[in-house]
Amino acid sequence: KVSDADGYIIYRSDSKDDLGTEIDSYSDPSVTTYHDSEVKLDVGTKYYYHVVSYVKAMGSMGTRHESDPISNYKIVLPAQVLNLKADSAGLTDAHLAWDPVDGVDGYEIWYKKSSGKYSLLDRVTDTEYDVNDLTGGTKYTFKIRGYAGDETDGVFGAYSEAVSVTPAPMP
Repeated sequence: KVSDADGYIIYRSDSKDDLGTEIDSYSDPSVTTYHDSEVKLDVGTKYYYHVVSYVKAMGSMGTRHESDPISNYKIVLPAQVLNLKADSAGLTDAHLAWDPVDGVDGYEIWYKKSSGKYSLLDRVTDTEYDVNDLTGGTKYTFKIRGYAGDETDGVFGAYSEAVSVTPAPMP
């Protein structure tokens, strides 16, 4: 908070060194928090915020003081994967399919047997996947999440709702 400020202007940028684009302003100097509710930001991009205080001089903006970039940046996460379906495709196979998620570079497929712990099965870029070599009569549960950027340093969306399939037991 700047003691003699008449208001603040909020800027957003994808670079720490660039002031960026004005996204909001406040003529009430007591306002010291801001929530960025923009829904069209790019998935996986770090956004930096600058706050510029101003003092009015003869009815117009006069002196301005620019803050350092706000260290709490916003990273837009991928949306949750929706409509995951799992169908048994024979005695030892299953077919997975889900709706695409905008802005992702790929998907992680996680699974568990019966009541075990989830393990990463694969990383893919398609919205369908065939799982082979399953054990008939065993329940398999799957969940999927999208990621943007590198799969080790990227950002991940929320997991889909889990779905299960139990291939038929061997006759």
